Amino acid sequence: MIVKDLMTAALTTVKDSDPIARVRRLLGDQSFHAVPVVNHWGDLCGIVTCADFVRVLPEESRRPVRDFMQAPVYTIPETVEVPLVARFMYMYRVRHLVITNDNKPHGIVSTFDLIKAMAESRSVGPDDAPTPDLRTELERRGLNLIDTTANSNDSRGRN
Repeated sequence: MIVKDLMTAALTTVKDSDPIARVRRLLGDQSFHAVPVVNHWGDLCGIVTCADFVRVLPEESRRPVRDFMQAPVYTIPETVEVPLVARFMYMYRVRHLVITNDNKPHGIVSTFDLIKAMAESRSVGPDDAPTPDLRTELERRGLNLIDTTANSNDSRGRN
């Protein structure tokens, strides 16, 4: 599998001059957690994520995205193999990679995309046998549910 097979191609971008309040609304209304930032030529110049809003004070909401975006940004060609990308993202703690063509963003890959690709994979182990019931298979392999609300009188969660 290559990056093109799992990247999000319906990409939303914002301009580096957009107010941070607009981007906050955009991310809050959508099901993604990062958006590439482009300059007035449409070239990639940064990325902004939900985590970047932690340091934004309410009175700063009119400031431009460029003041809060992460730069530089890692980019990757769409032809790179996914396992290699996954190892890179893990080793360097990168949550999003932007796919570009001539410095214009046209896709994004997130750690969530990698997890989704693994979850949708038909193999569950070395025997590559499909699992008809995921929960049953995981329980067979040791999945447990610890109910910490069973005894609410004990604040340490012990029974």
